[in-house]
Amino acid sequence: MQHRSTRALVIGGTQGLGLAVARRLADEGCTNLAISARDPVKGEAAAGSVGARFLQADLEDTLSVERMVEAAASRLGGIDALVIAGALTDRGSILDTDHACWDRMMTANARSPFFAIQTAARLAIEAKEPASIVNILSMVVHCGQSYLAPYAASKAALANIT
Repeated sequence: MQHRSTRALVIGGTQGLGLAVARRLADEGCTNLAISARDPVKGEAAAGSVGARFLQADLEDTLSVERMVEAAASRLGGIDALVIAGALTDRGSILDTDHACWDRMMTANARSPFFAIQTAARLAIEAKEPASIVNILSMVVHCGQSYLAPYAASKAALANIT
């Protein structure tokens, strides 16, 4: 499949599944590719490895994510493929998760993705162009793990958003 005209943004595209998606898009011909993460050193290296642009944003800062989606759309000429692969995976059980950990997990794994999707959808509607969005979830949305309580809850929220 050729993706030469695809304008793709992969949030969390510097490692793991996100980088694998970015590599696959590049291998299939996508030349309008941007990846995003919070670490600029890692981000520039990953972007260089797949021929993408790097845009910094931290999923713990929803406004930075919204601005980054807008910047990606501006630089790519729009976004017709959004992949959200970034997430925090902090450990915590129902007994030892504190308020700060809960808030970080819900912001990074549910709130920021929600508003990234909203921003991309609004831009696509304004441009009168179709777009596809893929959220990387986890099997914990179905069965949970005692030591991943806030992560499982945040990914379950993202599953419902999806």
